[in-house]
Amino acid sequence: ASHENYRYAEPGFPVETSSTYRSDDKLYNVSWLHLFSDRTFMETKIAGWHANQSEIGNGGNAYPHLELMTDEPSKNAGWSYDGQRFRIQANSSITHHADNFIKGSHDFKFGIEVEHATITEDYGYTNGRYYFDYYGDPYYFIEWEGYPLDGKINRISVYTQDSWSISDRLTINPGIRYNIYRMSLGGETVYKTDGLAPRIGITFDLFGDNTTAIKAHYGRYYDQLRITDAYPAMDIPDLRFYFWDWDAEEYFFDFTEPVGSARVDPDLKQPGVDQYSLSIERELIKDLSVEVAVIYKKFINILGCVETNGQWEPATYFDEYTGETYDVWSLITDPEEAEYLITNPVGGTYDTVPFTPEAKYLSFQVNLTKRFSNKWQLMASYAYSKADGNYDLGGWGGRELLGNEFFISKNETLNSEGYNLSDTTHVFKLQGSVILPFDIALGVNFIYRSGYRYNNLFRIFDDDIIDVGWTRDIRAESRGSLKYPDLYRLDLRLEKQFKIGKNTFSVLLDAYNLFNSNTILETQNHTYNPNYGKISSIMTPRRFQLGIRFHFK
Repeated sequence: ASHENYRYAEPGFPVETSSTYRSDDKLYNVSWLHLFSDRTFMETKIAGWHANQSEIGNGGNAYPHLELMTDEPSKNAGWSYDGQRFRIQANSSITHHADNFIKGSHDFKFGIEVEHATITEDYGYTNGRYYFDYYGDPYYFIEWEGYPLDGKINRISVYTQDSWSISDRLTINPGIRYNIYRMSLGGETVYKTDGLAPRIGITFDLFGDNTTAIKAHYGRYYDQLRITDAYPAMDIPDLRFYFWDWDAEEYFFDFTEPVGSARVDPDLKQPGVDQYSLSIERELIKDLSVEVAVIYKKFINILGCVETNGQWEPATYFDEYTGETYDVWSLITDPEEAEYLITNPVGGTYDTVPFTPEAKYLSFQVNLTKRFSNKWQLMASYAYSKADGNYDLGGWGGRELLGNEFFISKNETLNSEGYNLSDTTHVFKLQGSVILPFDIALGVNFIYRSGYRYNNLFRIFDDDIIDVGWTRDIRAESRGSLKYPDLYRLDLRLEKQFKIGKNTFSVLLDAYNLFNSNTILETQNHTYNPNYGKISSIMTPRRFQLGIRFHFK
């Protein structure tokens, strides 16, 4: 169970903007291993999770408010919901070892995976409305009673793989997996994709003396299916967002925007990644080895919800907060006539899709490993990497936007080419442990990484420039063109064990961020915010933690 009385509470924010969260969780798993012979066995596992959840704003009957200039909430929490989540997965496989078969020995594995998940919830704005203020004055509000979500996910995967030892020097690991994905909303199947995922790995003992190995791998891996991938396809009649504007004296009804009703491309392809790697590992001396590796990832079949009916024209917007003029887009068709399609967007097919979304990752790594011997061990690694493209797959939620709404507004695509916001050019890690006198164990964990990337965001406060739906943040420069400071962190652990009969009693002392680094992790990057440029998050300060641990036999 998980209970939080003040969820999302932050210093300086009114306590009523937090939520009371309850989740009663049940976990279970069963496994079975059956030996047919000394060469063949079957393994079956069943695991599941069930939760009753609720989240209620602590502001009672008040409507939630948000100050657009500072993103500061007031009055109540923005969202509330009640719901249930359930997931069960069954995996079963048969493994068979064969000697002297097709030029070598084989470890064949054949398996099937079945997954079923459901989610039911009533989700919406707290008390049915969300007010947006502008410098403390009324600006607009959205009326939305929420929606009754009833979703189901089903996946079936079958696979076969082999570890084929052709000789003492060469091993090949081929495999292939076929996935079937289905998702339903409100009892209707809206999402259907299939995917064939080949994989192959090769390991070659370069000199035949077990000191130097070359490894190569290619594999296709598909994303896990999530209800949020099909949120816009919830076709619930008459369920809409109602927008009300302020005219200096009272609110007046402005327009509506439908909730859901998106079509799903019948030829949809499951998003995923093609991954390639090449490495060479060399044993330098006994228990000490070094590895040099190159890894490349290319994301495929990127998913998006596209607004297919809108037409846009160029416009310019002067931002009074920065004194800059930006080239933007203004919608010239009726926002209420918007039509949505969940698809794998292709550049040029619609006015809101000026490019085909792309994301890629390239990394060069050096890893040094000293296996535990003579009372100490050490692992050190350095990685130089670049994650870029015109679509960010590494942000919060694993998608550019919740519900994949990147291509709903053409303004979302401005300055899109650049770095993934989670890109870190340099990362160095050092982990090790040593047994000191009196059998005291000392553990060390040090990390250095380049700062995460960011860019400034502005909003259009001009009624002559039309956009789809509510006000959106727009990149003021190329994605990820700015960087936060580099981070250094050192953690230590001391542990002393004591024997009590057959049992073990341990005392642990942990020191986190030993040098008390106060590296900036985030600043306010909204140009219209009065706190623009100010620090909003730093690294957690130095902490000490004392603990005890028992091992029973």
